[in-house]
Amino acid sequence: MSVEDNRTLVRQYIEVGWSGGDLDVVRESVIPGYRRHQPGMPFPVESDAALEELVGMYRKGLPDLEVVIDHIVAEGDFVVTRVIARGTHNGDLAGIAPTGKHVEFTATDMFKITDGLIVESWHNVDDFGLLQQLGVIPAA
Repeated sequence: MSVEDNRTLVRQYIEVGWSGGDLDVVRESVIPGYRRHQPGMPFPVESDAALEELVGMYRKGLPDLEVVIDHIVAEGDFVVTRVIARGTHNGDLAGIAPTGKHVEFTATDMFKITDGLIVESWHNVDDFGLLQQLGVIPAA
């Protein structure tokens, strides 16, 4: 796969899978043993099924979730993105009851691609800012 193919794969995974809610695209973008490294995760993401559960959790809590790629950089087998995620908290999100609040937060991901599929990723999200917007943590 070329660097451009890798970039296209990640763009589709984010824009169609996460933002569009197409779990088939999410599943088809990763290997069955996919691993996601993310500090503070409520459960380990070490398979395509666990990834689907994670996407479902976010889409349940933020049914109108929109994930927009702000920056994307690719080199060799790695693709790095910075995204802006927006949505309205109208459903349970990781045990947080719906607030009806509109939230916006950023995340940075590094994806490792092998043979045209995402095998592993490292995810850093502004959880603190998200929790402040939801009223779980007092605003500064």
